[in-house]
Amino acid sequence: MSKEAQARLKINKLLEEGEWILIDTPTQRANVRVELKTNKEDGRGFADYVLLDDKGFPLVVLEAKSEDKDPLIGKEQARTYANSIHARFIILSNSNIHYQWDLERGNPTIINKFPTQKTLLGYAEYKPKKDLIIKEEVSEDYVARTQNPNYSKDPDYINPDTRKDYIERNKLVFLRPYQLGAIKSIQQSIKDGNDRFLFEMATGTGGLQRVPKDYVENYSIPLPSVETQKRVIGKIEMERQVIEGNKKLIEIYNQKIQDRINKIWGTNL
Repeated sequence: MSKEAQARLKINKLLEEGEWILIDTPTQRANVRVELKTNKEDGRGFADYVLLDDKGFPLVVLEAKSEDKDPLIGKEQARTYANSIHARFIILSNSNIHYQWDLERGNPTIINKFPTQKTLLGYAEYKPKKDLIIKEEVSEDYVARTQNPNYSKDPDYINPDTRKDYIERNKLVFLRPYQLGAIKSIQQSIKDGNDRFLFEMATGTGGLQRVPKDYVENYSIPLPSVETQKRVIGKIEMERQVIEGNKKLIEIYNQKIQDRINKIWGTNL
């Protein structure tokens, strides 16, 4: 059996584990198409696998490579196929290493199992409420107001002579000018249509505002919405999958190196 055929068998198994339906059953219709003809810019091509959404429309192009090839070599080919049939997602796999790619967001990321149809539909349906961030009024006392909404009306705060002691006694936290500027720059970037950002700031230089050790213990901060919590958990899960995928990738390439050494020297080291 060829390496490509072996890879296809493994990929079929991974699809089944991801609850994809490869063939029709008496109760379910298949939502996987194999060798689907697509229109490429330079002519017709065939996508290895196309995974359908719950309405039968293309959702994912799965580009399969043999086990000895890097899945990423099929990146641009898969993008062409996906664009031609209006599929938002791409999976690149050689049956051992897998990448998931949302064409509307970022680059391919390593995954350790294939996503389910339900998971991908959740990604596709999620529409971030950008206005909530853009229109949020953020001032230097943004944190302090969550600690004590009425702090500014307290006589000890109003009095310049007792203000400093009042702030320290109540452990009020105020944003520094550069922190406030960073937040406002993110708001403006979102307004400009961006959805990916990078904060870069020196640490350990004494420039960051000190937060009291018992700040978390003594004050209750309102939890974000359930929608926000789910989004954060989803990102954490994706990061975990990336870490696990990288571990597996390292193991595979370490084994390849060892096999090569054994082949050259004719012995197991």
